[in-house]
Amino acid sequence: MMMNFMGGFFVLFSLFKMINLTGFADAFATYDLLAMRSRAYSLAYPFIELFLGWGYLVRYSPTVINIFTLILMAVG
Repeated sequence: MMMNFMGGFFVLFSLFKMINLTGFADAFATYDLLAMRSRAYSLAYPFIELFLGWGYLVRYSPTVINIFTLILMAVG
């Protein structure tokens, strides 16, 4: 059940961020340390979340997805 929740959460919120990608990137750069230094990361972040959401929903290598999510969230 938690895998479905995480997958749905990441997919839904990544789609919200993609509605106004440049606006999100500008706002994200104000509070994320890596995004402050890299505009490309700010623009790629919603797509990374979408990939993670997809990974959770299709149960693609849960250990790898969990580790990648942990690293991404720790950096943010």
